[in-house]
Amino acid sequence: MGRGWLGEEWVGCIADVDRRGESGEGDGDMTFRSAAAMVASGSVLALVSCASGPANGFTKHKIFRLDPDNRPVSVDQSLPFEHKRLLYGAVSQADRQARKGNYYTFFWNVADKSRPVELKFEYRQSATGFAVHAQRAELPAKTRTVRFAVIGDEFKRNGSILGWKCTLLQGGVVLDEEKSFLWE
Repeated sequence: MGRGWLGEEWVGCIADVDRRGESGEGDGDMTFRSAAAMVASGSVLALVSCASGPANGFTKHKIFRLDPDNRPVSVDQSLPFEHKRLLYGAVSQADRQARKGNYYTFFWNVADKSRPVELKFEYRQSATGFAVHAQRAELPAKTRTVRFAVIGDEFKRNGSILGWKCTLLQGGVVLDEEKSFLWE
């Protein structure tokens, strides 16, 4: 036998278990070799699916609507945690109300990490109709995450966000775009 990637002893052990299974000594149970093959193929599929993300573009986005007066009740503990984290340090009721609003977090990946990226977040709010508001952020490409917040006076005056679009640019070239269903 040659030296396999599992090592000399393991290759022999797999062959012995496989021979016993084929000779009818088992009760038709799965052999060690077939179980190892299934685990290996499952691992390869999992790695391929993880590695097949976009080379340039958005990977995920999170939306959180913070209302300090209403604590989220959920089986998922990440929602109450996010609520507490955003309100951390807000002592007075005025501080808590100033943080009320919409929080949008975007995650991205770019192949060229030497040049900065620019993110443009455009949105429409309930009280302003079709007027488009925008926020921009220019960050190093290795940051890979940004949070836009529409809170405080802007949220009180113009209302919650109805539709949004976020554009990822690098060197003036559009790499990717994410948008809500209500964006045209």
